[in-house]
Amino acid sequence: MGSLLPGRRSAGALIALALLSGSAAGSAAEDWGYTEPRHMVRMSFSEAGVIASVKVAEGDQVKSGQVLAHLDVGVLEKEIEISRELLKQRQFKAEKLGELVKDGKASQEELERAQSDLRIEQLKIERSEAQVRSRSIIAPCDGVVIDVRKDAGESVTTASGIVLTVVQLDTLVVNMHLPRERAAGLRQGTAKTLYLAGGEGSVRASVEYVSPVADPATKTIHVKFSLSNLGGRVPSGVRVTLEPPAKRP
Repeated sequence: MGSLLPGRRSAGALIALALLSGSAAGSAAEDWGYTEPRHMVRMSFSEAGVIASVKVAEGDQVKSGQVLAHLDVGVLEKEIEISRELLKQRQFKAEKLGELVKDGKASQEELERAQSDLRIEQLKIERSEAQVRSRSIIAPCDGVVIDVRKDAGESVTTASGIVLTVVQLDTLVVNMHLPRERAAGLRQGTAKTLYLAGGEGSVRASVEYVSPVADPATKTIHVKFSLSNLGGRVPSGVRVTLEPPAKRP
Protein backbone atom coordinates (compact mmCIF):
# COMPACT_ATOMS: atom_id res chain seq x y z
CA MET A 1 0.00 0.00 0.00
CA GLY A 2 0.98 3.64 -0.37
CA SER A 3 1.19 6.35 2.23
CA LEU A 4 -1.38 6.62 5.01
CA LEU A 5 -3.35 9.66 3.91
CA PRO A 6 -3.48 11.66 0.70
CA GLY A 7 -2.10 15.20 0.64
CA ARG A 8 -4.37 18.12 1.35
CA ARG A 9 -5.51 18.72 -2.21
CA SER A 10 -5.72 15.07 -3.17
CA ALA A 11 -7.73 14.28 -0.01
CA GLY A 12 -10.37 16.84 -0.93
CA ALA A 13 -10.43 15.73 -4.55
CA LEU A 14 -10.78 12.06 -3.69
CA ILE A 15 -13.53 12.71 -1.19
CA ALA A 16 -15.38 14.85 -3.72
CA LEU A 17 -15.00 12.06 -6.28
CA ALA A 18 -16.42 9.56 -3.80
CA LEU A 19 -19.41 11.74 -3.04
CA LEU A 20 -20.10 12.43 -6.71
CA SER A 21 -19.96 8.76 -7.55
CA GLY A 22 -22.19 7.98 -4.59
CA SER A 23 -24.83 10.41 -5.81
CA ALA A 24 -24.92 8.68 -9.19
CA ALA A 25 -24.77 5.17 -7.79
CA GLY A 26 -28.51 4.59 -8.03
CA SER A 27 -28.47 4.86 -11.83
CA ALA A 28 -27.27 1.30 -12.47
CA ALA A 29 -26.31 -1.94 -10.76
CA GLU A 30 -22.73 -1.69 -9.52
CA ASP A 31 -20.57 -4.21 -7.67
CA TRP A 32 -18.11 -1.44 -6.88
CA GLY A 33 -18.01 1.79 -4.90
CA TYR A 34 -15.62 4.28 -3.33
CA THR A 35 -14.32 4.50 0.20
CA GLU A 36 -15.85 7.50 1.96
CA PRO A 37 -15.34 9.07 5.40
CA ARG A 38 -17.53 7.69 8.17
CA HIS A 39 -18.47 11.28 9.02
CA MET A 40 -17.99 14.58 7.23
CA VAL A 41 -18.81 17.35 9.73
CA ARG A 42 -19.23 20.89 8.46
CA MET A 43 -19.02 23.20 11.46
CA SER A 44 -19.99 26.80 12.12
CA PHE A 45 -20.39 29.05 15.15
CA SER A 46 -23.70 29.03 17.02
CA GLU A 47 -23.16 32.62 18.19
CA ALA A 48 -22.27 35.86 16.43
CA GLY A 49 -18.94 37.54 17.11
CA VAL A 50 -15.36 38.10 15.98
CA ILE A 51 -13.11 35.10 15.45
CA ALA A 52 -10.24 35.29 17.93
CA SER A 53 -8.35 32.22 16.74
CA VAL A 54 -8.44 29.41 14.19
CA LYS A 55 -6.15 26.78 15.66
CA VAL A 56 -5.99 24.33 12.74
CA ALA A 57 -5.11 24.25 9.06
CA GLU A 58 -6.15 21.97 6.22
CA GLY A 59 -4.55 18.57 6.60
CA ASP A 60 -4.21 18.75 10.40
CA GLN A 61 -5.23 15.68 12.38
CA VAL A 62 -7.47 16.47 15.35
CA LYS A 63 -8.78 14.65 18.40
CA SER A 64 -12.34 14.49 19.66
CA GLY A 65 -12.98 17.36 22.07
CA GLN A 66 -10.15 19.52 20.70
CA VAL A 67 -10.91 23.24 20.32
CA LEU A 68 -10.51 24.10 16.64
CA ALA A 69 -11.55 27.76 16.63
CA HIS A 70 -13.14 30.24 19.01
CA LEU A 71 -14.68 33.69 19.08
CA ASP A 72 -13.46 36.61 21.18
CA VAL A 73 -14.72 35.97 24.73
CA GLY A 74 -12.86 38.75 26.55
CA VAL A 75 -16.05 40.35 27.93
CA LEU A 76 -17.39 37.02 29.16
CA GLU A 77 -14.09 36.18 30.85
CA LYS A 78 -14.25 39.50 32.74
CA GLU A 79 -17.81 38.76 33.80
CA ILE A 80 -16.69 35.39 35.15
CA GLU A 81 -13.84 37.04 37.02
CA ILE A 82 -16.23 39.57 38.62
CA SER A 83 -18.73 36.85 39.53
CA ARG A 84 -16.04 34.77 41.22
CA GLU A 85 -15.09 37.71 43.43
CA LEU A 86 -18.75 38.28 44.30
CA LEU A 87 -19.10 34.57 44.99
CA LYS A 88 -16.34 34.75 47.60
CA GLN A 89 -18.11 37.66 49.30
CA ARG A 90 -21.49 35.93 49.29
CA GLN A 91 -19.96 32.71 50.58
CA PHE A 92 -18.28 34.61 53.45
CA LYS A 93 -21.58 36.35 54.29
CA ALA A 94 -23.53 33.07 54.28
CA GLU A 95 -20.98 31.40 56.58
CA LYS A 96 -21.07 34.32 59.04
CA LEU A 97 -24.87 34.39 59.08
CA GLY A 98 -24.85 30.66 59.76
CA GLU A 99 -22.78 31.29 62.88
CA LEU A 100 -25.05 34.17 63.95
CA VAL A 101 -28.17 32.05 63.51
CA LYS A 102 -26.67 29.45 65.86
CA ASP A 103 -26.06 32.21 68.44
CA GLY A 104 -29.55 33.61 67.97
CA LYS A 105 -28.24 36.90 66.57
CA ALA A 106 -29.66 36.50 63.04
CA SER A 107 -32.84 35.05 61.63
CA GLN A 108 -33.19 31.90 59.55
CA GLU A 109 -34.79 34.03 56.85
CA GLU A 110 -31.64 36.16 56.54
CA LEU A 111 -29.51 33.03 56.22
CA GLU A 112 -31.75 31.53 53.53
CA ARG A 113 -31.66 34.79 51.57
CA ALA A 114 -27.84 34.84 51.73
CA GLN A 115 -27.66 31.20 50.63
CA SER A 116 -29.99 31.99 47.73
CA ASP A 117 -27.76 34.89 46.65
CA LEU A 118 -24.77 32.55 46.82
CA ARG A 119 -26.48 29.98 44.59
CA ILE A 120 -27.52 32.65 42.08
CA GLU A 121 -23.91 33.83 41.77
CA GLN A 122 -22.78 30.24 41.18
CA LEU A 123 -25.38 29.89 38.43
CA LYS A 124 -24.21 33.12 36.81
CA ILE A 125 -20.68 31.71 36.58
CA GLU A 126 -21.97 28.45 35.09
CA ARG A 127 -24.03 30.40 32.54
CA SER A 128 -21.04 32.52 31.49
CA GLU A 129 -18.82 29.44 31.21
CA ALA A 130 -21.45 27.78 29.00
CA GLN A 131 -21.52 30.90 26.83
CA VAL A 132 -17.73 30.70 26.46
CA ARG A 133 -18.01 27.06 25.35
CA SER A 134 -20.76 27.91 22.87
CA ARG A 135 -18.37 30.35 21.21
CA SER A 136 -15.93 27.57 20.39
CA ILE A 137 -15.88 25.00 17.60
CA ILE A 138 -14.93 21.64 19.11
CA ALA A 139 -13.98 18.53 17.16
CA PRO A 140 -16.81 15.96 17.46
CA CYS A 141 -14.53 13.05 16.57
CA ASP A 142 -10.96 12.10 15.74
CA GLY A 143 -10.32 13.12 12.16
CA VAL A 144 -8.62 15.33 9.61
CA VAL A 145 -9.40 18.94 8.73
CA ILE A 146 -10.07 19.19 4.99
CA ASP A 147 -11.47 22.71 4.67
CA VAL A 148 -10.95 26.01 6.52
CA ARG A 149 -12.96 28.98 5.25
CA LYS A 150 -12.54 31.68 7.90
CA ASP A 151 -9.58 33.48 9.49
CA ALA A 152 -8.96 35.16 12.83
CA GLY A 153 -10.34 38.71 12.88
CA GLU A 154 -13.36 37.99 10.69
CA SER A 155 -16.82 38.77 11.99
CA VAL A 156 -19.37 35.97 11.78
CA THR A 157 -23.07 35.49 12.45
CA THR A 158 -25.14 32.35 12.78
CA ALA A 159 -25.91 32.74 9.06
CA SER A 160 -22.27 33.05 7.98
CA GLY A 161 -22.05 29.41 6.94
CA ILE A 162 -19.33 26.82 7.30
CA VAL A 163 -16.14 27.73 9.13
CA LEU A 164 -14.31 24.42 8.78
CA THR A 165 -14.87 20.77 7.89
CA VAL A 166 -13.55 17.64 9.61
CA VAL A 167 -13.74 14.10 8.23
CA GLN A 168 -13.47 10.90 10.25
CA LEU A 169 -11.16 8.48 8.49
CA ASP A 170 -10.49 5.80 11.13
CA THR A 171 -13.64 4.12 9.83
CA LEU A 172 -14.61 4.25 6.16
CA VAL A 173 -17.84 3.33 4.43
CA VAL A 174 -18.52 2.05 0.93
CA ASN A 175 -21.94 2.32 -0.74
CA MET A 176 -22.87 -0.09 -3.52
CA HIS A 177 -26.08 -0.71 -5.46
CA LEU A 178 -26.24 -4.42 -6.16
CA PRO A 179 -28.55 -6.59 -8.24
CA ARG A 180 -31.02 -8.47 -6.06
CA GLU A 181 -29.24 -11.78 -6.58
CA ARG A 182 -25.92 -10.31 -5.39
CA ALA A 183 -27.48 -8.68 -2.33
CA ALA A 184 -29.62 -11.70 -1.39
CA GLY A 185 -26.92 -13.37 0.72
CA LEU A 186 -25.81 -10.24 2.55
CA ARG A 187 -27.01 -9.53 6.07
CA GLN A 188 -26.13 -6.82 8.58
CA GLY A 189 -22.92 -7.81 10.36
CA THR A 190 -21.76 -10.19 7.61
CA ALA A 191 -18.00 -10.02 6.96
CA LYS A 192 -16.96 -9.44 3.37
CA THR A 193 -13.68 -8.96 1.49
CA LEU A 194 -13.45 -5.85 -0.66
CA TYR A 195 -10.74 -5.48 -3.31
CA LEU A 196 -8.86 -2.25 -3.91
CA ALA A 197 -8.55 -0.98 -7.46
CA GLY A 198 -5.26 -1.35 -9.27
CA GLY A 199 -4.35 -4.59 -7.52
CA GLU A 200 -3.52 -2.74 -4.31
CA GLY A 201 -4.73 -5.60 -2.11
CA SER A 202 -7.90 -6.22 -0.17
CA VAL A 203 -9.60 -5.20 3.07
CA ARG A 204 -12.09 -6.87 5.36
CA ALA A 205 -15.37 -5.02 5.75
CA SER A 206 -18.66 -5.70 7.42
CA VAL A 207 -22.13 -5.17 6.04
CA GLU A 208 -23.61 -2.22 7.91
CA TYR A 209 -26.88 -1.81 6.08
CA VAL A 210 -28.93 -3.65 3.46
CA SER A 211 -31.92 -1.71 2.18
CA PRO A 212 -35.19 -3.60 2.61
CA VAL A 213 -36.49 -1.87 -0.53
CA ALA A 214 -35.21 -2.26 -4.09
CA ASP A 215 -34.91 0.74 -6.37
CA PRO A 216 -37.84 0.22 -8.78
CA ALA A 217 -36.03 1.92 -11.66
CA THR A 218 -32.79 -0.09 -11.52
CA LYS A 219 -33.93 -3.19 -9.58
CA THR A 220 -30.93 -2.74 -7.28
CA ILE A 221 -30.44 -2.93 -3.51
CA HIS A 222 -28.45 -0.30 -1.62
CA VAL A 223 -25.77 -1.99 0.53
CA LYS A 224 -23.42 -0.10 2.84
CA PHE A 225 -20.15 -1.62 4.03
CA SER A 226 -17.94 -0.30 6.82
CA LEU A 227 -14.26 -1.02 7.36
CA SER A 228 -11.87 -0.20 10.17
CA ASN A 229 -9.09 2.10 9.00
CA LEU A 230 -7.01 2.76 12.11
CA GLY A 231 -3.66 4.14 11.02
CA GLY A 232 -5.13 5.43 7.76
CA ARG A 233 -4.01 2.48 5.65
CA VAL A 234 -6.76 3.02 3.07
CA PRO A 235 -7.26 6.56 1.68
CA SER A 236 -10.73 7.95 1.19
CA GLY A 237 -11.83 8.00 -2.44
CA VAL A 238 -10.33 4.62 -3.45
CA ARG A 239 -12.42 2.44 -5.72
CA VAL A 240 -13.20 -1.01 -4.30
CA THR A 241 -14.98 -4.01 -5.81
CA LEU A 242 -16.65 -7.20 -4.62
CA GLU A 243 -14.63 -9.29 -7.06
CA PRO A 244 -10.81 -9.55 -7.35
CA PRO A 245 -9.60 -7.45 -10.32
CA ALA A 246 -8.34 -10.56 -12.16
CA LYS A 247 -11.85 -12.04 -12.24
CA ARG A 248 -13.47 -8.97 -13.67
CA PRO A 249 -13.90 -8.71 -17.49
